Amino acid sequence: MKKMEISAEVELFFQSNLLSQAISDINGKYNLPREYLASLTLWHQDNNFNCALLENKIIADLRWEKLEAKKLAVDYLGFILLPVAPYLNLDIKQEIIKKGGQPEIYDKFVDNFDQWLEDENLKVLNDLLKEYDNKIDFIEEKKILINLFQNHLMYILKNPDRHINGSLMNFLLNDKKFQNEILSELYKNNLWLSKNKIKCKKKLIDPTFGNWLNDFIDNYASDYFDHLAVANYISNSENCRSLNDEEKKVLSQFLILYRNLRFFPKDFENLPPEKWYIIPPYVADNSLKARIVLGPPQTEEEKKITQLEKAKTDTDKSALEKKVIDEAGIAAQNKIADLKILANKYPSGSLERRAVETEIKKLEVRS
Repeated sequence: MKKMEISAEVELFFQSNLLSQAISDINGKYNLPREYLASLTLWHQDNNFNCALLENKIIADLRWEKLEAKKLAVDYLGFILLPVAPYLNLDIKQEIIKKGGQPEIYDKFVDNFDQWLEDENLKVLNDLLKEYDNKIDFIEEKKILINLFQNHLMYILKNPDRHINGSLMNFLLNDKKFQNEILSELYKNNLWLSKNKIKCKKKLIDPTFGNWLNDFIDNYASDYFDHLAVANYISNSENCRSLNDEEKKVLSQFLILYRNLRFFPKDFENLPPEKWYIIPPYVADNSLKARIVLGPPQTEEEKKITQLEKAKTDTDKSALEKKVIDEAGIAAQNKIADLKILANKYPSGSLERRAVETEIKKLEVRS
């Protein structure tokens, strides 16, 4: 039997104080021998985390009744495997349900793990950024940039750094090979962008940055694209339906980053150098005041979006409003109902959705 490969995230968790605390709590609840759960986890890993074997293993080890063994198996799955289930490609929630447990009671621990993992990665990233600030030479600087894109793409998207942006710009302008090299890291990036798998050619594949990018290119934009193309993809792609708001935000960031790299310097032709950036600003707040256009506003459609932001109280429809509403083919007598349906097609806080919601408010006032 071929042994399952363990991801870096799982290995990090198995070596963490977070897991040690979970094991300590379970040991206290069931009065288990101190090292039992650690040995059970190693055994389970050797058996490719086959959950069907768990209860019989516990019964054989501890001479317990089946009901008590099942309770321990559920807690083991909930505290030890559920947090890392996405990285194991296992449906641990379903396994817990099959054994009579309730996966939701472990949600807090799963959330704690997600936050802990992000904090751990940010520590690594901060170390890399310190190293970056103290870079030795041109070759070393390039290696650090490649490493950041290979192993910490999520974190540089959420925490864009002006030094990294400046360095990217420098290499794009002065190193003829760099553009293809850094784009290659996006195409083949195997870090997960989201938790749920995506469909490609009728097969489910890992939701890596590389796979998301290839899906977007294959189905929506093989050539130059603007922010409306990104919004259209996130609103209408079957794969995007399972994304939460945070994942949609990261995906939008990533696609704009790809555009800025792939078509450099097209996006910056009409902008002063101080407004140039490759990694777009990250906006965590969805409120109207905090919203900005991600990436340099190059196209005519994007300029219309900016105008809409500045004049959203104007009684006349902006060009963007007209475009969105006309494309929906809304009948005059059913405008409000149809517009509400249309609004739900766009992500919360998006410019397109706000354009439609503005029109709904106007019609409601008139009626």
